[in-house]
Amino acid sequence: MQPSTIVTEPYAWEPSSRQIALENGLQEEKVIRFDMNTTPYILDTVRQRLDQCRELRVNEYPAPDYASLRESVSGYCNTSEEQVVLCAGADEVIDTIAKTFLQGGRRSVISEPTYSMFRVVSQAYGAPIVGVPRTSGFALDVDALADAARDAAVAWVCNPNSPTGNVEPVKKIRELLEKTDCAVVVDEAYAEFCGQSALALVDRFDRLIVVRTLSKAFGLAGARVGYAVTNEAVAQRLNAVRLPNSISSLSSELAQAALSPEGIRQMRANVARIADERLRMKKALEKKIKAYPSVANFLLVDVGDAAGKTVKSLQKKGLVVRDLSQKPLTPGCIRITIRSAEENNRLLEALG
Repeated sequence: MQPSTIVTEPYAWEPSSRQIALENGLQEEKVIRFDMNTTPYILDTVRQRLDQCRELRVNEYPAPDYASLRESVSGYCNTSEEQVVLCAGADEVIDTIAKTFLQGGRRSVISEPTYSMFRVVSQAYGAPIVGVPRTSGFALDVDALADAARDAAVAWVCNPNSPTGNVEPVKKIRELLEKTDCAVVVDEAYAEFCGQSALALVDRFDRLIVVRTLSKAFGLAGARVGYAVTNEAVAQRLNAVRLPNSISSLSSELAQAALSPEGIRQMRANVARIADERLRMKKALEKKIKAYPSVANFLLVDVGDAAGKTVKSLQKKGLVVRDLSQKPLTPGCIRITIRSAEENNRLLEALG
């Protein structure tokens, strides 16, 4: 399939829970977000650290090098601290990468459908964008992507992919790196849910940038902590242009609590619970509609022409799913975050 350039749209901000509640005559606390891909669980280590932060000196800036947090991240990823770049969420990491590599109109190549922020940041820095459609089953088309990436500055890949939920084996990421000369960004926001990562390739390929977040499996979406792991020279370039002090002192403390040995153990237990619920939800949904295979904490579901009506009907009950039905590569689809068993049952009952 030939690469195509798709008209760029601005990032679609989700309506707030307060707005949804007001529009549908609901109490805000009754609104359940099945559209954000967050986890319903908060780690005990994070709750405990919150209680200990009452004396935190929030009147002062945090240390600009985030030394303690970088140590925690490097320990978790089994890499050196000099290879870690910390930002306020993975989105700021992605923006920092674009700022570093896409200035001056250099080309950006994106495997689609995928996370829409890749297009947003590429457009913001004036980069010509080439979208390379995925093949059957939303598989990564390595040859087409590599061909489109000739003379490009950045190739963006989300793995596991959002919004589709499928994952590519690490050998395909390695193949892409072997066939390209540009920076290859692998967004692994959902890596903890699938049990595989391209991190082991960082020392072999100095153009690889792996992007991670604590928003998903670690349950710190509201704290906004993301990071990149890459070659030391690339990390220095990214650190030279990232925003200073963008991770708050409180967020740094919570992130370190999450990345403690006990925090990691609790995270993995929560991931296992979500995986069990994902399987149960998929089986239940497939009795009537198509649910695509997923290794992430969400399901892409094809409800056909009923998508718009389904989304509105669910919102009236305070159940918010992501509407992707009008996107060119996911017609008729909605995306459903896997939450707790009780919350998932409410959604299944509402879908009928």
